[in-house]
Amino acid sequence: MSTIRILIAEDHMIVRSGLKMVLASQFSALDIMEVDNTVELLDAIRANDFDLVIMDIFLRDGNSVSLIDLIKTLKPGCRILYFTMLPEDTYGKRLMSMGAAGFLSKKSPDHQVVAAVNEILNNRIFMSKALAERIATSAITDQSLNPFEQLSNREFETMLMLLEGKSPKDIAQELSIQVSTVGTYKIRLFEKLKVSSLIELNKLASAFSII
Repeated sequence: MSTIRILIAEDHMIVRSGLKMVLASQFSALDIMEVDNTVELLDAIRANDFDLVIMDIFLRDGNSVSLIDLIKTLKPGCRILYFTMLPEDTYGKRLMSMGAAGFLSKKSPDHQVVAAVNEILNNRIFMSKALAERIATSAITDQSLNPFEQLSNREFETMLMLLEGKSPKDIAQELSIQVSTVGTYKIRLFEKLKVSSLIELNKLASAFSII
């Protein structure tokens, strides 16, 4: 059996330790690397070939959502499993549409963690039954109670960085776009969400457990 190479990107050591224990109990040939921030995450991706990245949405120095495209570009064969406490209803569909192969709650029992990893390593996607039904329903009805689903992926990435307190210049640098483009995304997302300030955006994001 070939060695399975996994990168865990998580800013809580106890979560990383728990994941390693669960995986080691089920997979005999494992090579696991750990990071807790986005800089080390990208460094690890560039320097290694991983079969799977298991990562949280927010790491020690910011969010990982804007890194999905870059990870897939750098290592097309690398699969991504999001493992987070943030709600599936808010993030599941979005992250899967952006290229993640799976979404799993940190409340999941050990056997579901193993099942998710197995599915993804076998080039399938993993999502809960509830999320699959929700995606199917929204596709049929074209309706959603979550206003954030109106946002494009770029608008969503920009919004997360604004919520983190990053400046338009910082956002432009991280997304490799012009500062004026960041301004355009900000205007559009404010219009779609019907907010007029960062304070109102924060309140709405908190109400829907975006942050």
